[in-house]
Amino acid sequence: RALARDEILSRIERTQAENTRQPTTFVLITGDDIAAFPATLRYLTALSQAGCLLSVHFSHSAQRLHTRFADVLCRLLPQVSCHHATTPTLRSGDTLLLPALSDNSLAKISLGLRDNAASQWVFQALTQDVRIIAIHHPDTTMPSAYLAQISHYLETLRQFGIRMMGEPSAPQAPVLHNVVAPIG
Repeated sequence: RALARDEILSRIERTQAENTRQPTTFVLITGDDIAAFPATLRYLTALSQAGCLLSVHFSHSAQRLHTRFADVLCRLLPQVSCHHATTPTLRSGDTLLLPALSDNSLAKISLGLRDNAASQWVFQALTQDVRIIAIHHPDTTMPSAYLAQISHYLETLRQFGIRMMGEPSAPQAPVLHNVVAPIG
């Protein structure tokens, strides 16, 4: 009986700890854009310095970035653990940050395709009342028809409630939660 009581108390304590945990900013790094990674490091450093609890994840397509910059990440953010992207454990009150959203993932999310880490995480976040912030820097050297389609995809994500950054003149979707920390 004492063993059963202890097990029940232990489960209650674990449940309470889970329910009172600090909101987490899940960072999903996708793609292999080495040029964008220094900006990502600045975002992560600023969030960490602001006291955000970070959980950094690298998609399959970002493994090259993880390998190349693992030592920099450990030096700049020793308290932050980095993981391969798996099924996220997002909860209401958390934030999902996509610091360098690629055109590919932007299109997939906009079209509802859930065949990569970014789209899977975004759709889970949408069902969990998790704030989503995505940073996208369009390649302005592309043809105007391509850029028009990208603009359409960006608007779709805004309509989903995703806060889009990286385009200063674009209207922003309302953020449903308090801002964890300013970015940039």
